[in-house]
Amino acid sequence: MTRKLTIFASGIVVLLFFSAKAFGCSCPPPPPESSKSIEEKRSEKRSYFLTEFSGAAFVGKIIKRERVNVNWVSKTLDGEPSISQMYRYTIRVKEYWLGVNSRTVIVYGEPTEQIFGESGSGSSCGFKLKTGRTLFFTPSLYQNNLTIGMCDYAGAGSAPDAHQANEFRKMMGEPKRF
Repeated sequence: MTRKLTIFASGIVVLLFFSAKAFGCSCPPPPPESSKSIEEKRSEKRSYFLTEFSGAAFVGKIIKRERVNVNWVSKTLDGEPSISQMYRYTIRVKEYWLGVNSRTVIVYGEPTEQIFGESGSGSSCGFKLKTGRTLFFTPSLYQNNLTIGMCDYAGAGSAPDAHQANEFRKMMGEPKRF
């Protein structure tokens, strides 16, 4: 009986493992490998960031993090703004490629904790970045605010010398500085 239970439990674990992309906090899978060269792929991504992407790309140091209520993330069933909690990060920009017009940038990110607000309860797929860290960001513009998420190109902030930042530098060239 124990052996049958072990086999059954193993089957459930394998099933859950292969269905992981169905969970709400997963990122889309990477595109299938193609026969394009690295330079062709970089050229396509560069074109995307220059023509379609709406947001910013920069390296900066988080100088302030605060939990705030915002009313631009979601709406009630009646179409009225609903209060949500976000982290508001104040970032001192060191170098940038796109979407930055001042040395200080405000970026919003969803917190990891369970969120309870006016609209009831919900869970989050967010993260909590620490002040004092210098990271590479590619936040998207949403409702006139720069927002970051787990599935962003820079992975919700990554080290300025990590693969994503180095790849971005190869695609876009050297950044501008203030």
